[in-house]
Amino acid sequence: QTVNFVFSPRGEFIRESLVDTIVASIDGLGRRALQQAVFSIREQVGLQPKVPVAPQSETLAHVMRILDILRETPGFNPELVIELIPHVLSQPEFRRMGRDVAGELSQRLVARAVRELLIQTDRPQPPLRPALPAAR
Repeated sequence: QTVNFVFSPRGEFIRESLVDTIVASIDGLGRRALQQAVFSIREQVGLQPKVPVAPQSETLAHVMRILDILRETPGFNPELVIELIPHVLSQPEFRRMGRDVAGELSQRLVARAVRELLIQTDRPQPPLRPALPAAR
């Protein structure tokens, strides 16, 4: 019943919330992974690395909480969930959610790249060659 509701016209709000949560989670994981990679590379080449990013386990904590709730729910059967997967994957709304997630992640990536580019161009750039003394 829950799956049918989520993929019904009345479940649009829930689908939008799921998309927002998925996008935020993937985006956060991606940013932390990139920051950790940059930290490791800077450390490997001997540059002063910025403070490493502490991994956030907020997303993992949410997933674990949901799993605990499901396990504690009377009558919950994991085999039923597995049987529902083909049904969920065949829903047009599910495919639309996938496109929405990809689109929003792309928008965030582009916005972040533009923002970083603008931040780089706003910073004063060091001269390419040393300044010569003034002529006498």
